[in-house]
This record gives sequence, structure tokens and C-alpha cells, in this order.
Amino acid sequence: MNGAMAPRRSHSALEAARFVPSRRCGLSSIGRTVVVGALLACAGCVLPARSSSAFEGKAVESAKSAYGAVATALLTAREASSGKLTAAYASVAMADAEKDANGAQSSFDSIQPPDRRSDQLRDDLDRMLSDAVSGIAQLRTEARRGHLASLAHQARDLHDVAKRLDRFQKAHQ
Repeated sequence: MNGAMAPRRSHSALEAARFVPSRRCGLSSIGRTVVVGALLACAGCVLPARSSSAFEGKAVESAKSAYGAVATALLTAREASSGKLTAAYASVAMADAEKDANGAQSSFDSIQPPDRRSDQLRDDLDRMLSDAVSGIAQLRTEARRGHLASLAHQARDLHDVAKRLDRFQKAHQ
């Protein structure tokens, strides 16, 4: 060599592990954990509907999920109005219900309708889901402001949404 020193290489176990071909191509234990976690998270994801009956089934599941969120919000509004819940508890419960309703809507909206009949079904349910999300959001805002006495009165429109979601489920099962 022309007097220059060769770069010094460290032979630590960590560096050696990085250069083993099977380690470079595989996943680390953290990587495997992330992949497994992602797969588990996607287990609840909605898959594409390939037929109108499959789409209708997914619509019913979304309506059930939203109905549960609306029922939670209505119960929270009633109990908070009667003085059985604090504003802090009511606002957290409403936020959770809103999150659930929003999740139902987002999951449903991610499904592409397979035909024109399903387009109409989607439009009908999506209006109900939007009404559910906005109604619960309104109640959450009032709960955070501490306006608990008026929550039951303000939940009147949400009662209508619950009835519509229930009718939808029964009509499409």
C-alpha cells in the first residue's frame, strides 16, 4: 500500500449481525412485532364487497356499529341531564361514541359499491352515518361546555337517527 492506512473495521457482534445476508433480508424482532401488530389491526378492517349482498351485509354491520355509538350517546345524554354524570365523564363518553360512529362511517365509506343498487344503499346509509357523527359531536361539545341539563333535550334529533339506523338494519338483514 502506498503508506495510507486501511480503514479500521470494528468487529463488534452488532456490526457482524448487520452484514449476515440472512439478517439483512429478514425482519428483526421489532420488525416482526410491527408486522404482526399491523396484521392484527387490519383484522377489523373492512374488505372490498364483490357482490351486492356482500355490500349490503357490510352496510348492516356499519349501521349496527353506528347504532351502538348513538345508543351510548343517548344514554350518556339522559344520565348527564339527570345529574348522574359529571361534565368530564359525559364529554369523554361522548368523544368515545363519536369516535366509534366516525369509525363506522369511515370503514363503510372505504368500500366501493359493486353496482347501482348498492350506490343507492350507500347514499342512504351514509346520510344516516353523517347525521349520527354530527349529532354526537354536537352533544360532546355541549357536554364539554358543561351544559348537561339540556343534553337530553338536544338529543332529540339523535333519537330519530337511532330509529332510522334500526329500521335500516331490519330492512337489510
